[in-house]
Amino acid sequence: MSAFVLAPLLVAGFGMATQAGAVKAASQHPFYEMFGKALLTADVWLLFTTPLVLFLAFRFRRQVRVHSALMLSTLVGLMPPMLSRLYAGFMPGMTVRGPDTLYRFEYCLYASMATTVVAALWLYARNRKDGWPWLLAAGITIGCYALFMTLGQTSAWSAAVIPITDTPAWVAAKAGLVLGLAACLAGWYGTGTRRGALVEQPGAG
Repeated sequence: MSAFVLAPLLVAGFGMATQAGAVKAASQHPFYEMFGKALLTADVWLLFTTPLVLFLAFRFRRQVRVHSALMLSTLVGLMPPMLSRLYAGFMPGMTVRGPDTLYRFEYCLYASMATTVVAALWLYARNRKDGWPWLLAAGITIGCYALFMTLGQTSAWSAAVIPITDTPAWVAAKAGLVLGLAACLAGWYGTGTRRGALVEQPGAG
């Protein structure tokens, strides 16, 4: 039941990350000018795909293995940002030590997304019967990469970032909270199974 609190907070975090990244991009922060502005497409993607996963998790809560995989896969969106920073700090040939090596972060980004996809596919391979949530997680990660490489590189996206900077952080957080909570509630009450409906009734054939 704690997921009804924690899950919306996770989605709220994606909303705040999107707003904060847009503000830094508008201030011409070197990293956000080079990568961050395009990476905001991934934040927006996760702002909507994470509630989808949460909805499915509650929708399939009676199938324990599927439910567990879906709940755990909500963290997949956090893996590329964490791994890319880890690679940038310690991976030989990818370390970023200043403005002159900032370009290497792109290698770290690709490596982190590839690592995430491979990990999701490995988890699926371990349990193919109930492991489809990990295929979904891999697809969501690939979607992040695709948006970064396509929409994120366009002038139209650069223009779209500007209105995000005018959105207060608390509004972005509230939007995430609402999306996350709505997804949880829709999944919980949308199963169509009443309490006791799984109990065989007397005389049933």
